[in-house]
Amino acid sequence: MLTQTDKANDLAGRFGGESGGEFAPSGVPISGLAQEYGTPFYLYHGEMISERVSRVREALGTEVSYSVKANPSLGVCQLIASEREAGAEVASSGELAVALAAGFEPEDIVFAGPG
Repeated sequence: MLTQTDKANDLAGRFGGESGGEFAPSGVPISGLAQEYGTPFYLYHGEMISERVSRVREALGTEVSYSVKANPSLGVCQLIASEREAGAEVASSGELAVALAAGFEPEDIVFAGPG
């Protein structure tokens, strides 16, 4: 059974280690991020997102579309749009607005709304 320390060490190993005994994703101490952005905040690992999108695309051997509904974070969408590895799938005008603001090309956006 994993302890909390084991889980923290696993996270530290997967996301960039620690600094002075503190979780430090990509080498940045978490306390510094909390000071800069306030709490609570969401923290995403851009390199990991990019790598996973590439792996999915390669595994499927076809075009893929990121479901904006899954996570409409503008930063995440901007990262995916900038890599040109995936299009966007939207189901509402709000999701469409996020996809366009993130930089997805209109021809790379699939609108699959209900009804």
